Amino acid sequence: MLLVMVSVGMAIPACQLAVLQPYGAQAGSATGLFFFVQILITAVCGALLAAISDGSARPMVWVTAGASAAFAVVVSATRRHAACAAPTSRS
Repeated sequence: MLLVMVSVGMAIPACQLAVLQPYGAQAGSATGLFFFVQILITAVCGALLAAISDGSARPMVWVTAGASAAFAVVVSATRRHAACAAPTSRS
């Protein structure tokens, strides 16, 4: 587990740097917003889990499945939006 956490700790900042590199002036604000949203989602999932906890692992499975489904919807919508906004070449 330690190896996974260290790997994630090294990968996320590197990915964030690569994504934000073209936007140097807004990089600080974007990073702050990214971590705010990350902590907000974690807090909401934690509160939901505490509210529906019954002593078994089942609520954690439901919260994880719900978060995964929400992530899939966001990725799908983002890709659809990017495909619609992409300029077409006129040859």
